[in-house]
Amino acid sequence: MRRLRVLIADDSSLYRRILDKAVRNAYLEVDITMVGNGLEALEELPKKRYDVVLLDVNMPVMDGITALEEIKKKYYELPVIMISATGTQSAKLTMQALEKGALDFIVKPIDENFEKNLEFVSGYLKKLFDQIVSKSENSNVKKSEKVVDVPKLKKEIGHIDLVVIASSTGGPSALEKIFFKMDKSFSKPMLLVQHMPPEFTRVFAENLNKKSAISISEGKEDDVIRAGMAIIAPGGYHMVVERVGAAKRVVKLLQTPHICGVRPAANVLFQSVAKEYQGQNILAVILTGMGNDGVEGVKALKMNTNCYCITQSEETCTIFGMPRCAVEAGISDEIVDIENIATRIQQIAEQGR
Repeated sequence: MRRLRVLIADDSSLYRRILDKAVRNAYLEVDITMVGNGLEALEELPKKRYDVVLLDVNMPVMDGITALEEIKKKYYELPVIMISATGTQSAKLTMQALEKGALDFIVKPIDENFEKNLEFVSGYLKKLFDQIVSKSENSNVKKSEKVVDVPKLKKEIGHIDLVVIASSTGGPSALEKIFFKMDKSFSKPMLLVQHMPPEFTRVFAENLNKKSAISISEGKEDDVIRAGMAIIAPGGYHMVVERVGAAKRVVKLLQTPHICGVRPAANVLFQSVAKEYQGQNILAVILTGMGNDGVEGVKALKMNTNCYCITQSEETCTIFGMPRCAVEAGISDEIVDIENIATRIQQIAEQGR
């Protein structure tokens, strides 16, 4: 295992201590440098080749957003993980950071128990570090724009009744690319799960809605699933579908246990769709993200509905975890670069496959 060089920038001495221990718990061999603000981080970066930066959103002298912008000018490929507080304003700043190229973010735990905070942060960092190292070791993969049919019997599907999407790390950027290209005339309902904590999904949905020609909102209890509208599962809740009457369907929000370590989970949504849309045509899309959320859900969709599954290509994923698991499970029907996914969704949804 090679040594991981980590730069931590946070003005809180307590949280620098938490992050230092969390990084050491997350990865066996580490070289850690800690600074107190964004300006000090920029001064430190030329001194050695860092593998990842942990950057607090709110800092004196130079805040995390400004520092991120400067980092991306000189070290575009360097992964930056934002450290955010809770609350609407912090969520808005963190969404800005993701738009400006941050890999992902961690919300500072509000629990006063030091060990509990440490366990939470180190567990998530371990997953991110493993993916960062894996991506670095495979960085010689040549990028290309493509649509690839997975070798299997050609699957036929007619006009789509519903589109479901799952995404995690790197998902906000991927979803923005998709919805920016969606035509106003798109007439199919869409349900989305993006792994995010409470507050952040609402801000993300609002930002995405401003950039998209179709309506996008964070899901609320009993929201009606309508044609040409997209509903994003709210952070902290599983979102499921429930039939009301002969044809009307609404979303329900549950605070049942985490699945695949997350809530909302795509598996929960997809499995409820499999139950409530039996025999209908469903287009499932698995985008960039860690873990395997979505795989069991697509399996249920393929058993109970006529489901066609698109997975994002490895070359265009921030983290090729969820799509890889779908491909390896044999449930992906087509592998597509993120630049082409909006076009494929619209083609398949309107014309079939």
